[in-house]
This record gives sequence, structure tokens and C-alpha cells, in this order.
Amino acid sequence: MDPFAGAGTIPLESALQGRRAFGADISPYAKILSLAKLFPPRSLNDALKKAEDALAEADFYPSPTCELFLSGSGNFFIQKLCVKRSISP
Repeated sequence: MDPFAGAGTIPLESALQGRRAFGADISPYAKILSLAKLFPPRSLNDALKKAEDALAEADFYPSPTCELFLSGSGNFFIQKLCVKRSISP
């Protein structure tokens, strides 16, 4: 069990070892990453369908913003983007 699963590496490694895996995370983006690792598509068409579904699902979640970064949340890429924005002319 991984209560802070993030990108799902611990649940993936558990599953690869034949163990039951359970991961939880508050981030909806972490859910998408974890599910993609644990249940990869079987074909290109399946991958495209899953990508379309994920994009449609993502529309229902708030976009990461610099305000999240300033409050201590968000991921490294968002932090890097916010730092770039703050020092750009």
C-alpha cells in the first residue's frame, strides 16, 4: 500500500512482483499517471482512445497554476514554469 502514490511507481513495482498493489493520491493527475503505468494500452487504437478519454477527464479538473506553487502544492514542472514566468521580462 502506498498512501502517496504520485506517479504510481510503487504500485507498479508491486504488481510486477505479483503482489496486490494499492495506491492512493489526492491528485487527479497522479491517478491518470498511475493507471497508465498499471494498465498500458494493448494497441495504438486503444492508446489513442485512452488519451482522448484522459484529455476529456482532465477538462473537469482545475489546471495547475502558479498560485498552487506559491502555496506549496504542484509538481516540479509547474514550479519550473512559475519560476520561468516570474523572471522573464
